[in-house]
Amino acid sequence: QNAISATGGDGTVQSHGSKWTVETNPDGSTTVTSPTGFSATKKTDENGNTTWEGTTSSGDTWSQDAEGNVTITTEDGTVITKSADGKTVTVEESDGGVGRVELNEEGNITDANFAEHSPCSGCGHHCEKDCDACEIEAANGATESETSNNQDQRGSVSPNGGSTGTGR
Repeated sequence: QNAISATGGDGTVQSHGSKWTVETNPDGSTTVTSPTGFSATKKTDENGNTTWEGTTSSGDTWSQDAEGNVTITTEDGTVITKSADGKTVTVEESDGGVGRVELNEEGNITDANFAEHSPCSGCGHHCEKDCDACEIEAANGATESETSNNQDQRGSVSPNGGSTGTGR
């Protein structure tokens, strides 16, 4: 099954089963928004480096640097970072504690903190998965689908298999 399919010229694309709105901003960046309120703004600098920033559907802020490392800051001040290779997640609690969770072979996080979610807007499933990363992957797919003029509809598949958003 395709993770991403285009829906035509109405400014929306299908990504991981959800219909995402795509907007081009005056500064040339692209913002995609999922039906559940997850938003992502993709910026590319003059050297071709791409960075992301946005808000997850649960109200957390997130960003991704040019190397692919993701940082998520929750409303209570907890900072979650996920390495570009998808192998390591570090959680710095707002009270100063630091947790670190390794991902299993499928790239899924087994930490209970990540499982208390409504259905993920990235894939629409309840699963023991990092939904924020899943949403981010879907956002990547939505902008790729739009910027390739909707010709390439194969979608993006993460090499670790954990954030493709296809669910179970």
